Amino acid sequence: MLPFFGDLSMPSASPDPQVAFDRKLALYHAGDEPEVLRAVVVMFLDQVDERIELLETAVRERDAVELERMAHALKGTAATLALARVRDAAHTLEELGTAGRTSEAPDRCAELREALDEVLPALREMVSGGE
Repeated sequence: MLPFFGDLSMPSASPDPQVAFDRKLALYHAGDEPEVLRAVVVMFLDQVDERIELLETAVRERDAVELERMAHALKGTAATLALARVRDAAHTLEELGTAGRTSEAPDRCAELREALDEVLPALREMVSGGE
């Protein structure tokens, strides 16, 4: 028999598709440790510009392998941080890379940028002590 460690149920994602950053779910992913969540957010903010630049370079160069790789990495971090729109846009780009359909990627890349523009202020506020 396995030991019981308490309520292991994951909080459900916000049913509101307009929620850019589901802090409760992100905190769950961080083991309910606010400092761990903060560290992941800081890392994400430190790396996001470079990752987007690499992703956009892959799109311009029609490099499906790099597009898939960069989108996959971004998707994983976005999922951990409960950034649903960012995760979904990155997932779409990953699938395009997997399928070698780089001609469709510029429009999807623009959607990813929009999703990031929506959520980055909330993340920056969180790490600056606003939450």
